[in-house]
Amino acid sequence: MTAKPDTGLSLFAWMTDRVILGATRHPIPAEGKSRRVLTLPGVGQLEIWVSRVGPDNDEGPDVYVLKFPGTASRAEDSTDALAQWWPERCVEIWSVNPPGYGSSSGRASLRNFPSMSRTALEALRSEADGIPVVLYGESLGCVSSLHLAARHPVDAVLLRDPPPLRETVRSRYETGILGWVAGFLAQHIPEELDTIENASKAAAPAVMVLSQLDRVVPFNLQRRVAEAYCGPRQSLVLTEADHGDQPSPVELGKFKDLTGWLWAAIEQEQQ
Repeated sequence: MTAKPDTGLSLFAWMTDRVILGATRHPIPAEGKSRRVLTLPGVGQLEIWVSRVGPDNDEGPDVYVLKFPGTASRAEDSTDALAQWWPERCVEIWSVNPPGYGSSSGRASLRNFPSMSRTALEALRSEADGIPVVLYGESLGCVSSLHLAARHPVDAVLLRDPPPLRETVRSRYETGILGWVAGFLAQHIPEELDTIENASKAAAPAVMVLSQLDRVVPFNLQRRVAEAYCGPRQSLVLTEADHGDQPSPVELGKFKDLTGWLWAAIEQEQQ
């Protein structure tokens, strides 16, 4: 099934988008970032915000990161935390505003996510010209990352709180009329965005950070995504974390060990 641009959106698909997406368009300062605009066929413009962390490198970045934000997040949000991944490397980050977010054209619709993510990756790979490309997703952003990782060659994947969308929607209301509605809406999530299925086809080395006390994406559903992942994978469980909470100092140390493992896997693939 190939997702189409947001033309002729059905009422039920529109309702599904409203339940899942939290798109905003209000201005947000994007300090230290530069704006790029790509053409998204059938929709209009796709807004990308570009930034760098780590030491300056006259020869260009050591690695590129394609970041897909979470449900109510924006590409203008800070990416300073990525400096903890590989502090000795120059990392260039491309953060994507999906259609309906920021100044990206079109309405916020899951049906636009496959073409949106593919357009962003193609543009970044052309820019990178052989330099490693890492996909990074936070919550809903994991859906786009895994969609790409299942279909396109990338060097690595890093995910935080990955949601299987259908199962997460159903988990909100398990019984009664609301359970029936949730199940019906879940059927209108594009097949190409089946997170568990895509994880089972992704081969790039991956690090997944899971929140055990997550009240948005239940931990058992995050774990299903991690366990389905086909490629080499390391996971970090944040035992006291809710959705998006920061790791403890001890967990942050473990995270740095995992990003070190991920970089070693990237270098091995480059040889």
